[in-house]
Amino acid sequence: MAVLRTGLGLQAALTAVFALVLLLVPSASSPPLYVSLSGLAMAGILFASARLSSFLKIFVAMYGIGYVVL
Repeated sequence: MAVLRTGLGLQAALTAVFALVLLLVPSASSPPLYVSLSGLAMAGILFASARLSSFLKIFVAMYGIGYVVL
C-alpha cells in the first residue's frame, strides 16, 4: 500500500499498534477502554488523511504524536 510509505501512514501504523497493545495486554494500571478505541480511531484518521489540507495534516499528525507519547 502506497499510503504506508508516507510519514502519516507510518504514524497511523504505529498508533494502531500502540492502541492494540493497550487493548490486548491487561495490567493493573491499564487505561479505560475509550483510550484504546480513540487510538484506533486516530489511526484510521491518519490512514485516511491523504486528502486533507496541509494545515489539517499537521494538526492530525501532532494529535497522533501526542496520543503515542502520552
